[in-house]
Amino acid sequence: GVWGLNNKDSANYTLVGGQNNTLTSSASGSIVGGVNNIATQPYSYVYGTNNKDSAAYTLISGITNTVASGHYGTSVLGMNNAVLGTGSRNYIMGDRDTINTGTNNFLTGSSNTVNTGNNNTLAGTVNVLSSTNNSVVRGNANKVHNAGHAAVFGLNNVDSAAQTLVAGGSNLIGSLSAYSVAIGQYD
Repeated sequence: GVWGLNNKDSANYTLVGGQNNTLTSSASGSIVGGVNNIATQPYSYVYGTNNKDSAAYTLISGITNTVASGHYGTSVLGMNNAVLGTGSRNYIMGDRDTINTGTNNFLTGSSNTVNTGNNNTLAGTVNVLSSTNNSVVRGNANKVHNAGHAAVFGLNNVDSAAQTLVAGGSNLIGSLSAYSVAIGQYD
């Protein structure tokens, strides 16, 4: 069923309410509500304002969130979040968080980024993870690159080694320091 103003529903088995929402013919089985939302794939729930869903089996709620094609099973709650590139089953709850490429990542907080990675958890603000899998990053302004199975907690830490534990502030773990532990500051 369709109700509201200027909604466009070209799909089967849908519910659409609000204003200026668009469902393409591929969005069968979707539920969309709010203002200016777009759903292009099946079995999705999109609610809020200015959200764009191009993947199947998604849950999007908030303002100006984007999920790219192929990211099936992804959930995004909050505002100005983006799941781009390739991957699936990602979860974002926050604002201005981005997953460029990856699967099974969880981001919460603000301005966190997974450039490439799988099975990671980022929480806090302005943390960046690249080419890393199976890691946890918590805090502010931490950078993790090529550091699989890492745990990084604190402020302004940089980790480029596998299987490390970093806690504190301004620690630098180089690529030749696998299996290291750095606790404190400026280690």
